[in-house]
Amino acid sequence: MEEITTLLADLAERGIALRVDEGKLTVRGPQGAMTEGLRDSLTRHKRELVALLGARDDAVSDDVSSFPLSAGQRAQYLLQRWHTGRSNAITACSRLAGRLDVASLVAAWDRIVQRYPILMARIEELEGEPVHRIDRLNPPVLAVAPGIESERSLAGHFQAVAAQPFDLAREPLVRASLHRVDDGDLCIFIAVHHIIFDGQSVGILLLALFEAYDAIVSGEQPPAHTVGHYGRFVAWEDAMLRSDEGVASRDYWKRCLAKERPIFRLLPEHAGAFDVGRPSTIHSRTLDTGHARRILDTCASLGIQPTAWFHAVYLALLSKHSGQSDLTVLMPVMVRPDTTYRADIGFFFNAVPIRTAVDAKETIGALSRRLQMSIVDAVYHSAYPLSLMLDRARADASVPFALYFGYHEFSSLADPAFEGYRQRFGLASFNGFRQQGEGDYDLALEVFREDDTWRITLQADPAKQPDEVISAVFDRYIWLLDQACDAPERSLAELALATLAERDRVVREWNNTATPFADDKRIHDFFLDQVVRQGDAPAVRHGHRSIDYATLGERVEALALWLQDTGVGPGRIVALCLDRSIEMEIAILAVLRAGGAYMPIDPEYPDDRIGYMLEDSATPVILTQRNLMGRLATLSPSADVRMLALDDEWTTVERESARLRDEGMSLVDEVSATDTCYVIYTSGSTGRPKGVLVEHRALVNRLQWMQKRYPIGRGDAVAQKTPYCFDVSVWEFLWTPMTGAELVFAQPGGHLDALYMRRFIVQNGITVLHFVPSMLQTFLDHAGGTCPGVRFVFCSGEALDAESARRYREVFTEAALHNLYGPTEAAIDVTAYDCTRMDRSFVPIGRPIDNTQILILDEHGHAQPPGVPGELHIGGANLARGYLRRPELTTERFIAHPFQPQARLYRTGDLARWLDDGNIQYLGRIDHQVKIGGVRIETGEIEARLVAYPGMAACAIVPRGETGFTQLVAFYRMRDSMPGDVVSVDTADLRAHLLGELPEYMVPAAFVSVATLPVTSNGKIDRKALQAVEVGIESRRRYEEPATETEKALVDLWSGVFKEQGFVAIEAKIGANDNFFELGGNSLIATRLIYTVRSRFGVELPVKALFEQVTIRDLAAQIDQLKRSR
Repeated sequence: MEEITTLLADLAERGIALRVDEGKLTVRGPQGAMTEGLRDSLTRHKRELVALLGARDDAVSDDVSSFPLSAGQRAQYLLQRWHTGRSNAITACSRLAGRLDVASLVAAWDRIVQRYPILMARIEELEGEPVHRIDRLNPPVLAVAPGIESERSLAGHFQAVAAQPFDLAREPLVRASLHRVDDGDLCIFIAVHHIIFDGQSVGILLLALFEAYDAIVSGEQPPAHTVGHYGRFVAWEDAMLRSDEGVASRDYWKRCLAKERPIFRLLPEHAGAFDVGRPSTIHSRTLDTGHARRILDTCASLGIQPTAWFHAVYLALLSKHSGQSDLTVLMPVMVRPDTTYRADIGFFFNAVPIRTAVDAKETIGALSRRLQMSIVDAVYHSAYPLSLMLDRARADASVPFALYFGYHEFSSLADPAFEGYRQRFGLASFNGFRQQGEGDYDLALEVFREDDTWRITLQADPAKQPDEVISAVFDRYIWLLDQACDAPERSLAELALATLAERDRVVREWNNTATPFADDKRIHDFFLDQVVRQGDAPAVRHGHRSIDYATLGERVEALALWLQDTGVGPGRIVALCLDRSIEMEIAILAVLRAGGAYMPIDPEYPDDRIGYMLEDSATPVILTQRNLMGRLATLSPSADVRMLALDDEWTTVERESARLRDEGMSLVDEVSATDTCYVIYTSGSTGRPKGVLVEHRALVNRLQWMQKRYPIGRGDAVAQKTPYCFDVSVWEFLWTPMTGAELVFAQPGGHLDALYMRRFIVQNGITVLHFVPSMLQTFLDHAGGTCPGVRFVFCSGEALDAESARRYREVFTEAALHNLYGPTEAAIDVTAYDCTRMDRSFVPIGRPIDNTQILILDEHGHAQPPGVPGELHIGGANLARGYLRRPELTTERFIAHPFQPQARLYRTGDLARWLDDGNIQYLGRIDHQVKIGGVRIETGEIEARLVAYPGMAACAIVPRGETGFTQLVAFYRMRDSMPGDVVSVDTADLRAHLLGELPEYMVPAAFVSVATLPVTSNGKIDRKALQAVEVGIESRRRYEEPATETEKALVDLWSGVFKEQGFVAIEAKIGANDNFFELGGNSLIATRLIYTVRSRFGVELPVKALFEQVTIRDLAAQIDQLKRSR
C-alpha cells in the first residue's frame, strides 16, 4: 500500500489523473508529464489501482487523482468532523486599484488554480481513510460580483462567507470573489479551508496571482507543468517518520512531554451570564513606534529575537492569571523540507509544544534567553507532527493544548515581495474586514511585524470567558510588555498584573469606605446608655426567665465592681466557662464594664485544651457555674486564680459589691477604646490554639456599621444560638444591648433541631438570627412551616450555597438574607452581601464594610485586577491587635500595608477575587485550614497531636465532602509499617487519644493506615493523591446481626448516609452494636440522619436521640417505643 501511496502522490504532483471506467484504468495528464518509471509502476500495480479507485462513489468526476492526507491534515479532518459548525477558513481580503483589468485578473486566477492542484482538492473517505481528490472538472472560480457595494456591506458579507462551514467532500475548498467598492477600488476576497492551506500560503497565492496577471497582460504563455508539490510532501513526511531523523524527533518530544501536563485554567468560571455561542472575537492592538523601538533595543541588549521576548511576557501573563508555573504553549511552524517547497501552496503547518517552567524569581530577560534556546530546539525537531507526539495511553492524553503563541515576521501584504504591487496596484488590506475567530484555544496570542512596529492579536474560546474579560487580559499583556521593557532585569514577581487603572479601582475606588464612627467609645458605653434611656425594656430572656435593662444594668455593675476588686482591669483576661444562660450575658458585660477582656471556654472542651487556655491567658478570675468548679480547680494553673459560680454565688457578689460601695469604692473607668475587649482562641497550625485579641474600637466600628445597615431596637428579639466560643456570638451578645433590643437564648444544642428552632423562633418573636450555611440548608429542608416574624437572617462561617439563598423565602417569608464574611482576626465580619437580589450561580461575600479595606494580592504583594484570584487581605478599623503571647505569628499574619504607610493588613489565607461590580467571590483556602460547621480548623493542629501517638511516624489530615458537610480523614503511617505489612491502630484508641486534647469537632471521622504517605515532586505530602483514596467505615466491635425490622432498616439508613459522605463499608458490616460516632459520624451527619429517620418511621425523634442512643440497637429500641406510644 505504501508503494501505491507514493505512486499516487507522484502522479498528483505531475497533474496526471487516473480513472476507472467499466473495469478499465485510463490515464490523462499534460504532455510530457509521464515518465518510463511511472509507466512501469502503473503496469505493475494496475490491478490494485483498479480495485482501489473503482471502490469510489459513482459520482466521482471524470478527471480525478487521489493521494493521502498528511498527519497534520488528518488531525484537521478529525477536528472538522468534531466541529461541523466551524469553517476553519484561512482568509485574504485586499484592496486593489480600480484600473486593473477584471477579465485578466479572472484569467490569472484560473491559471494559478491549474498550477496548484491542491486548490482543486476535495477530501473524501476511501476505505475508511480520508484522501485528497483533485477535481479538475470543477475548479474554484474567481466570482465577479455585479454592481457596486459599500465597504461596510462588503465587510459584513465577507464575515458571513468566512464563517460558513465547508463540506469537505462535496464542494470546492476555496471561495474567491471580486467586488467593486463604491470608492472606485476593487476588493478581492479569498477563503480557503485550512486543511489544504496555511498562513504562509496566503502570500504565495496572492503573489502567484499578481505574477500571472502580469504575464497575461504582457501576453506570456502559462508554464507547461503544475508547480504544486503537496502529494510529494505527504510522501516525504511518511519517509521521514520512518527514518532515523523521525525516531530522534519522536524521542525528543517524548522527553519534553514526559511529565503529566496539568489542565490550564486562565481564570475561574466567569461570574456572570454571557453568550457562550457567539463567535470568538479577535482583539487587535498595534504598538506605538516608541514602544516598538524600546522592544527592539531590549532584545538587542539581551541578545534574543523578538519572538522569545513576546513569548516570555505571554508566559508571565498566563502564570500570573492562572497561578500555574508549568505552562505548555503551542507555537506554529512551517514544515517545508527544502527550497523546492518554498513556493508551494498547501498544509505545511505544524505546531510544536513549548513547555516552560515559570519561576517568579527569574528575571524576564533570563526567561527570554532560556525560552529562545527551547524554541531553537523545538524548531529543529518541528517536522514531527503534533498529532503523533501524544501517547494516547497516558492519563493526560485528553488534556488539550489550551494555549497558542505565534510570531510572524511579516503579515502577507507587509512582505517586501509585495512592495512593487503595493505601488502599482494600490495593494492594501481591506480595513473593514476582521475575521471572527473560532476559539480553538483557551487563549491564542499572535504577533505580526508591520513596518516599524508590531500588530498583536488575542482571541479566546468564547465559551470560557466573555469578550470584555479577554479585552482586559489584553490590556494587562500590553502593560506587562511596558514594565518588562523598562527593566528587563526585574524578576517576574516584581511585575504587576493589574494596570494602573485597575489598581486604582480595586485599591481606592472599591475601598472607599471611610465613615465617621465613635472611635473613642467602648462597646459597653452603648449598653449603659440603653440602661438610662429604657430601663424597663426587656433585655435578656432564657426560657421562662427574663430581666429588663435596669435589672441587667444593676447586676452588671455589681459583678464589675467585684471583678475590679479582684484585680480585673485593662489588659486582664477573665475566663468564662458557662452553659448558655442569662448569667452568660451578665458575665460578658460585667467583664467589659470592669475594663477587662472576656475569654469564652466551652465546658465540652477536653481538659488539656482548657488547661492550656487558662495558663496561656494568665487569667486571674474564672466565671463559671457550680457543676464545673471542681474540674476547673484542678485545671487552673495557679491556686491564686479566683473562681465564682454565678448560678450559686450571686448573693456573694451582691454582698461583696454592697460592702465595697459602703467602703467608698466605685467602678474605675480607665479602659480605653484601644484596649482589648475579648479574646477568642482559634485552631493553631503548630498544635496549640492561639488567642486573638480584639479591641473595643474594632468592635464598635463593626457593630455601628451593622446597626446603620440593619437597624434594630426595642421590639426586636435577637436569637442567641451560636456557641459563645465562636466570634459570631459576639454580635449576638453585644449588638442587642447596644441598641435596646432583646437577647433570647435558645436551649443548648437546640440549633441542631429544625423543628425546635422553628418553635423557638415563632414562640419568642425572634426577628433577627444567624445560621451557619449548612444549618440553614437543613433548617429550610425540615422546618415544617414558616417564620413570618423574622426580619433579618444572617449567614457566615462557611460558603453559602446559591440554592439556599434562592429558597430561604420559603420559610422566612418577610426576611432579608445577608451573607457575611470575616475571620476572628478582624472583629467578626468585614464584608456583606444582600442576597435578596440574587442573580448569580454562587453567592458573593459582598463588599467591604465601613472603615474596612479588602485587598486581594498575589503572593508577591501586588493588587490583583478584577477576576483574578489572590489572597484576601484585610485592613482598617476592624483589625484585631494580634495574637496573645505570639509576636512571631502576629508579625507573620499582620503585615505592612503596601499602599498605606503605618497601616496593617491581615493575611487571611483565603482565596478570593474581585467581581466586575466590586463584590467579592470567595474561592476557598490557600493553606490546609478547613471549616466544619462554620468552625475554623487548622489541620496542622490535629496532625501535631495525632503524630504524638506512640509509634506513629507521620500523618496527614485531609478534608472530604461538600462544603457544609465536610469530613476529616486521617491518613497515618506507623514506624513499623512497610509495603505488604501495614500496621494499624484501633480507631477507638486514636479517637480517645485525640479526644483527650481536642474538641470533638476536630477529631477525624476516619483513620486510614498506609504503608507510605504519597509525596509530590518537592517532597511535600501529596494531599490530592490522598483525596482519591477510597475510605471505608470501620468497626472494631464484634459484629451482631440486626435482629428486628427496625434495626435492619437503620443499618440501611446508616450505610446510605455514610456513602453520601464518601465512606463505604469495605472493612466491616454495620452491626446492631456499632457506635455511630465511632464509625465516623459527627453532629452534622447525625442531624441529617435524624430527619431521615423521622420520615422513614413516622416518629418525632428528638435530635439529641442519636447523641444518647449511639448504637443501632439502642436507637431502634427508642423508635419502637415511640411507635407503640402513638
